[in-house]
Amino acid sequence: GEDLTRHATSHWGAFEASGTLHAGTNTVAIRVPKGFLGYHVYLSRHEPKQYPDLPDGEKERWVDFADWRQTTRIEAARRGMEAIRSVDPDRSIICMSPDSSISGVKKLCEQYGAHFHNTGHMGAFWNEFLPMLMRGADLPFSLEPGGPADSLQGFKRMMGYYFTEGVQAIHYFIHVGNIYWPEDIRSHFEKIRPLVDTVGKVHPPKAEIAMLFSDRIDNLTGFPWGQSPDVNLPSGYFSWPLNAQFTGEYDFDGLTDLDFADGVADPYKLIIGANTSVMDEKLVNEVEAWVRKGGIFVAFVQTGRHTPAQKDAWPISRLSGYAVTEISKSKFTPTEPYEVADWWRFSFVPGQTVFKSGEWDLKNVTANGLKLKAAAPDCQDLVRWEDGTTAIGLRPLGKGYVVHMGLKFCRTPLWHGWPDRTEKLFRQLFMWAGMSRVPAVAEGVKFRRYVSNNGLFDMWTLWNERSEKPVETRLVFRDGLKPAFCREVGSGAAVALTSDTNGLPAVCNIRLEPLETKIFVTPKNRVADAPTQWFTLQRNWWRGAKEVDRAGAPLTGGNPATAGSGEQASLDLTAGWRYKVLDEGAKEDSSPLAGVGFDDAAWPIRRLDCWAVPDELPSRRVLFRKTFQVPKGWRKGVTELWLKSWFYWTVSGRARYWLDGREVTQGDGRDGLIVSSGLDAGSVHTLAVEVQGEGQVCGVRGNTWLAFTKSPECFLDLAGEWTPSKDYLSSGSAVRLPGAVSAKLLSRLYDAPAGLAGKEVYLRLKTSHGITGCLVNGRYVRRHHHALGDTTFLNVTPWLTPGVSNRIEILAGGNCEIKELALWGCATDFLQTKTMRLNNG
Repeated sequence: GEDLTRHATSHWGAFEASGTLHAGTNTVAIRVPKGFLGYHVYLSRHEPKQYPDLPDGEKERWVDFADWRQTTRIEAARRGMEAIRSVDPDRSIICMSPDSSISGVKKLCEQYGAHFHNTGHMGAFWNEFLPMLMRGADLPFSLEPGGPADSLQGFKRMMGYYFTEGVQAIHYFIHVGNIYWPEDIRSHFEKIRPLVDTVGKVHPPKAEIAMLFSDRIDNLTGFPWGQSPDVNLPSGYFSWPLNAQFTGEYDFDGLTDLDFADGVADPYKLIIGANTSVMDEKLVNEVEAWVRKGGIFVAFVQTGRHTPAQKDAWPISRLSGYAVTEISKSKFTPTEPYEVADWWRFSFVPGQTVFKSGEWDLKNVTANGLKLKAAAPDCQDLVRWEDGTTAIGLRPLGKGYVVHMGLKFCRTPLWHGWPDRTEKLFRQLFMWAGMSRVPAVAEGVKFRRYVSNNGLFDMWTLWNERSEKPVETRLVFRDGLKPAFCREVGSGAAVALTSDTNGLPAVCNIRLEPLETKIFVTPKNRVADAPTQWFTLQRNWWRGAKEVDRAGAPLTGGNPATAGSGEQASLDLTAGWRYKVLDEGAKEDSSPLAGVGFDDAAWPIRRLDCWAVPDELPSRRVLFRKTFQVPKGWRKGVTELWLKSWFYWTVSGRARYWLDGREVTQGDGRDGLIVSSGLDAGSVHTLAVEVQGEGQVCGVRGNTWLAFTKSPECFLDLAGEWTPSKDYLSSGSAVRLPGAVSAKLLSRLYDAPAGLAGKEVYLRLKTSHGITGCLVNGRYVRRHHHALGDTTFLNVTPWLTPGVSNRIEILAGGNCEIKELALWGCATDFLQTKTMRLNNG
């Protein structure tokens, strides 16, 4: 058969079978990859449909569900921000990876004083999606590398991205060793340190142009539907990144569909829909009100095609005055699923003044998109297709205009088309609309204008994106900008300002080595305005005055095993260590310094963490000591001593450990320390740690703490026979657990006692490596994917049924050793206690 539909999930298909089925028994044969069948095979009387082609009633149900799902996410984020604000009123809140919920989270940022934060991909390829949205909110933006640069060339490229993407904070480099240890990266970092120091001190100026994005479209047309370009043409920044084509020429900010109602869109003169294909009546009305006040709205690609509940309703036509009569079709090939079947010739309408037809050679030039027909008397055709229908039309509306741009030169996304022609089309549109361009230019490089936060200086960033050869360029000032002087960041001398061939002031003969970045500074010559600019910027960056109830005294940490006991669940031991710097080359044993009775009162005090050599400590070999007491209330449970980092080696170098004078080192000590015996309630202990570091930065990368796990009310051992599976489908011979096993899945049936009713029930595993999930009666339950330590607690209460047989399956993942496995039953009063504590403050 032939698959009836394109789907977002691999190995999904639907086949017309009406003509081959007959009454009685039928045989169905299916060929599947590697013999794995991951879901259902079924017959249906209904041909598979995708939004917005769902049947009546089903479409509304999907819209309601998608909107509800997004609302619950935003409300969860709101509660999180309120909790933070209840105890910390002043610091900016970091909203990591908000990409799938930009509209709602952006509003929360404006209300509570937060900002967007990228967790990695902005160091892998150039994009400014999130910074654009933060500029649209008059807020700063921060990021972190997704991983360290693997070479000096990679580090230069990553920093080039950061210097030109509109970033106000780089939060960390994963680990200081990623910068300090490779000598070439360290040397380059020290060289560009003056450039790094500009981060957070500069910002892109407020733009006149904004692009309109909507996460609602992605939620409605995304998973589980397929992205059919004939119905759900991809929307948003990563499909239509116009700003990337104009960086250094025109500044762009970003807006969402929630920014019209509260006036956030008001400062912009021109807004482009980034194929904002789904628009409800509320949004259309808000855009109309903005246009009538003087704005120019560009309905680009298929902006305004559907309403949430109606396909091809074209609500944008009410604003643009143009009806859509035809949409270019796509054809699907194995190599290019978005190949366009229809390409049409076009021409500029004589007498129109928006586009400069004399600058276009339309021989052999075709495009695709929408065919339009004027339905309002005040419509003005700007570009027509060869059959006489309209390709681009203009309609005055109040004090503003709506441009219905039904012509595009590309398939989708824009990266796969003709960006030069698209760039030319929009450049002429911007010139007609009177948009202010960046008053300087540097050809052949990635060029970006910033303004110093104090309002006194323009900052001009030039980055050679090429990794294979240097670039010669010049920084030319235009549009009346004549700086009094120019300096290069990191250089003590002024840079000579000469003239280019057109007599414009310029910095000539700028040479940029492969992947090199340079920043030039010129005065704005508007000193009187600087205080106001600084105040406006900082007031916006630090706003977020939505009132929340203040919390009372900070709550102590807790977990299901300790809650309700009146005791904290952990005790931080990272601070307050006595230390002694040792001779790196000496071979003397340090054990005498670790003894319980040793007098360390004269030693200095510091945290047990990392140090730089020789900047902070003159040696890579240091011994630390700390005496601590286990809380007296930690009875009827297990106390553990941890010295661990979140991932990778805990110690930068080698380490030895002594507890009460007895060495407890495992291997070379790099992986830290976990002690789970001998730590009785109220007992006093001395921990000593000797670190022998490697490289420029040495020490402990994690924290040191005590953790207490209270004994459960009831303990139900799950030791016994389990059925293994190496492929999740077939069963192997029974194995006994605890024990070593090679399997991806371990399963058994378990008769849960009726006495578990009314209790919180946890599956507790102790394994050779972190197992993060299980299935209980077919329900997937998991912990955080970072497995720290060998013990996992999973709350299975909602899916385990007391008094009947239950199926428990452990996702083992391969070779492992199950050391302990049991069900813990705990009283539910800890939930009530926590609720009371929160309500009381």
